[in-house]
Amino acid sequence: MNNIRREEMYWLNPNWVQPVRKSNMAPTYWQRLFMTKVFNIRRDLYEYLCDEEARRKRHRIRIEKEKN
Repeated sequence: MNNIRREEMYWLNPNWVQPVRKSNMAPTYWQRLFMTKVFNIRRDLYEYLCDEEARRKRHRIRIEKEKN
């Protein structure tokens, strides 16, 4: 849970106006599940959109499939 930064907590819920107190930083089990899922999706999206090497690799694979 420590690897989730406070900014990311705010990103998850933009409607929070009050600062997140330290006592609120230990969410329930289902919230933790939801968060890890969200962060995984964010990371995958980042890799999909921004990672040039991964894009080239996907492109190469697509072209190889078309050749075969």
